[in-house]
Amino acid sequence: MTVGQRIKFFREKNKFSVTDFAHLLKISERNVYNYEADKTSPHMSFWEALFTVFEDLNAKWMLTGQGQMLSGEGDQQVHESVASYMKKEELTDILLLIQRVKELGQKVENLESELASLRDRLE
Repeated sequence: MTVGQRIKFFREKNKFSVTDFAHLLKISERNVYNYEADKTSPHMSFWEALFTVFEDLNAKWMLTGQGQMLSGEGDQQVHESVASYMKKEELTDILLLIQRVKELGQKVENLESELASLRDRLE
């Protein structure tokens, strides 16, 4: 599951429309659609708003897919705010890595396309 898919899953699980979710986080609906479709990477302000509004949301799950979606009472982990769970610099590093992986994936697709084109020319 991608970051965008986890954002959408979380929003739908909590029965928020895109409009309500965007309003709650003080972002545009277009940004929500773009984030959920993995067209753009969420900005730091989105993450700050998301983890502030939804204190029980597990940042590690949202960013990596590891662990449980919520850091609730049933978890063995001690609930921590996102500020203490992850330093802002660490969160920024993870977001940059996610963006870099997307860019590399696009480059691989482009190279595969060029390779197929070259093979066609040789045949």
